[in-house]
Amino acid sequence: MIATFEQSRKEADDALGKEPSSTEWLSRRGDARLFLADFKGAVADFEKEIALDPSHDAPHWRLGIAYYFAG
Repeated sequence: MIATFEQSRKEADDALGKEPSSTEWLSRRGDARLFLADFKGAVADFEKEIALDPSHDAPHWRLGIAYYFAG
């Protein structure tokens, strides 16, 4: 399962290298980082996603989980 999340993070890294303002890829990478226990990285991705599209703020429960585990 870890390999699946590492692959997802790599795909998102590659996509964000080409399109750094993609909220879809920021969300995907944030999810992968969350499940790989990179909580600070997940927070950074989710915060950037919300900064780019504030409508993602209210329903973003994953950010709260990342904040909790990031301390």
